[in-house]
Parts: sequence; C-alpha cells; structure tokens
Amino acid sequence: MAIKKTIKFTTGNVKLPPTSSSYETLPPTYSAVHPPLGEKPEPDINLEAALDRLGETIKSLLEKMDKLQDNLNKLTAENKRLKDALGIVESPLVLTKDMEVKDGH
Repeated sequence: MAIKKTIKFTTGNVKLPPTSSSYETLPPTYSAVHPPLGEKPEPDINLEAALDRLGETIKSLLEKMDKLQDNLNKLTAENKRLKDALGIVESPLVLTKDMEVKDGH
C-alpha cells in the first residue's frame, strides 16, 4: 500500500505542478559529504586507532597505580618505623558499661 501526498503551490499567476514525496529531488547544493542542515554528520572514527589509544591510556594508568602503591607501601613502613621510634601504641577503642554513648556525637 503506497500513500501518495500531493501538494500544490501557487505563486501569483504561476501554478506549479503537483509534487509527490516519492519523486523528491535533492537541491543542487546538497552534497553526500555534508548532511542537510539540521542533521548531525556521522563521525569519522578510526576504531582501531581509538582502541590503540585506549590501550595506551590504560597501560599508563596501571603504571601510575603501581607507582602509587609503591609509595603507599614506603609511607606505611616509614609510619610504622616512626611510631615504633616514638613509642606510639595504637589500641582499639573499647567501650565499657559505664561509658555513655551519645547518638551523633
């Protein structure tokens, strides 16, 4: 089933012939490279290059995370050494029955 739309235009004394949507012609300024006004162009993406860049970014991120982990390990060891040298002892907080616990404080 085909639906045919007919539109009649008049300009002054000149009467244009009816047109049908199935016989639309593109304007002479239309280019297959550039889409018509109001439409987004399709991006020109090289998927392989994009995946290579993503791989390099992930590799760089993992290397930086390894460096951060090394620094964290060094700082943790230094912190322990300093606590031992200063005699700082960490003990967990223990609440007894006679201690009052206030909500939110």
